[in-house]
Amino acid sequence: MTARESSIVDSIERRARRIPGLLLRKRHGTAFGVAGDPDLSGSFRGRHVEIEVKQPGEEPTPLQKRRMAEWQRAGAMVLVCRSADEFEKWLCWEAQARCSVCNSPNVDVLPGCVPTGVIAPDNIAEWRDYLMISCRDCGAREER
Repeated sequence: MTARESSIVDSIERRARRIPGLLLRKRHGTAFGVAGDPDLSGSFRGRHVEIEVKQPGEEPTPLQKRRMAEWQRAGAMVLVCRSADEFEKWLCWEAQARCSVCNSPNVDVLPGCVPTGVIAPDNIAEWRDYLMISCRDCGAREER
């Protein structure tokens, strides 16, 4: 993690401490960690969250994309954040979003990290920046 990325991580952590129902912890690269795992791990309203922090204009490495895809397949909310403001934007969407099909509030908002195409361990799909609303009740998915 570069010095610039570490300042973004610190900003996200400071803002996260003010949000009820949100707990984030910074991962420290050690011999006991898993290479490529996202920078922040935690829980928001009972859902596991993984956050990869990147400088503006940078993309996750192929290894980081594979790790994020593993977490996503396991049910975690996974996102890439390039600023603390982007993190807060995701929180606002996550807190207020509703399914356009069944109007359920039980949705996940996935910004900037949703793969297009099939994900397999050796076949990382193309990643695009957009918001995906995924309903946990009816299974509907909608791009915004």
